[in-house]
Amino acid sequence: MRLTDETGQDKSSLIRQLIQERWQRRVPLPTITEQLRGHPASFLATLPPGSAETLDGLLKARRGRRP
Repeated sequence: MRLTDETGQDKSSLIRQLIQERWQRRVPLPTITEQLRGHPASFLATLPPGSAETLDGLLKARRGRRP
C-alpha cells in the first residue's frame, strides 16, 4: 500500500511532512572545536587573559547552546 493512500495526503504534502519530521530529528554535527575537544593550547596562549572563556561562550551561544 502506498503512503499517500494510507495517510490520505497528496504526494506534495506528504513529502513536506516527512522532510519536516526528519529535520526536527536532525542532530547537529560537532564543530571542529568540539571534535578537537577544545581550542588548541597554542591558540589559547595568544589570547588576552579571560578572553578564552568569552570566546567559548560566544561560540556556544552562536550554536544555540547556553555558555
